[in-house]
Amino acid sequence: MFVTKSNKYTERTVRNRVFGFIMNKKMNHRHKFADCYDMVCLFGGLVFFAPVALLVRTQAGVSESEFFLLQALLSCITALGEVPFGHITDKIGYKNSLILYQALLLIARALLFAAFLSRSLLLFVVEAVVEGAAFCFASGTSSAYLYELHGEEGYLAKSTRADNFSTAGFIISTLSYVLIYDSLGLQGLLAATVISGAICFTLSFFTERELFLRRQAYQKQCSRRMALSNHHCIFRNSNAGRTDYQPSRSPRCKAVKAASDSSFRHYLRCCIRDFRSIVLRCSCDLGDAPD
Repeated sequence: MFVTKSNKYTERTVRNRVFGFIMNKKMNHRHKFADCYDMVCLFGGLVFFAPVALLVRTQAGVSESEFFLLQALLSCITALGEVPFGHITDKIGYKNSLILYQALLLIARALLFAAFLSRSLLLFVVEAVVEGAAFCFASGTSSAYLYELHGEEGYLAKSTRADNFSTAGFIISTLSYVLIYDSLGLQGLLAATVISGAICFTLSFFTERELFLRRQAYQKQCSRRMALSNHHCIFRNSNAGRTDYQPSRSPRCKAVKAASDSSFRHYLRCCIRDFRSIVLRCSCDLGDAPD
């Protein structure tokens, strides 16, 4: 097969068009109106008891001085846990940290609801500790997560849009506070907040993984394939006192071996084709040369 300039240009044009189509598709996916992370921010902003946070505690028997002590405990837990929880975030990734944040925040709101119903000061203390631990996971993680996904160019637009969704959720919860409080009271406000937290926790599992987790999953997949391709069954012969290695006969190992053999054959065919085209081109040049 002769390799001409027109074939090269056609192949290059097709490759560029395909690459441009894929990039445009990715950019359109990232710049659509709302994704799963935006919905997490929206439902995370639905804190229906926020306008009466002090009233929730005082109605359960907590004095104002105890309320401010609980807020001080919350701030201390958050300040002391910044460094160790940040180290955990570096180990497990940003998305997993955000999932843990939503889980702990849901537990804290459920404890607040239980403390309000039981009028227990101990549950209010546990709720403050759990909420402080949740804020430790969230501190700086959202910004790093968005920067890792969208880079320097798309970070500002994405973070602004996420903040807008969070603000919209807070405004919706503030406006609907009057209706819920008139019909269901403080218990309705706390229950609605727990429900929105459960939805937010569920949606956090469907957010996009950052590049760190993608790279880690790819490395695990590659190491698993290497382990399967190099897997051998060891049979010990007690009479001879030696160990014989025989290739594994599992269908999975056979499939991996067949895939590797086919890729090697394809590589050899490409090399032979390229060598043949070079020889034919040189022979044509020698035939066209003057005597």
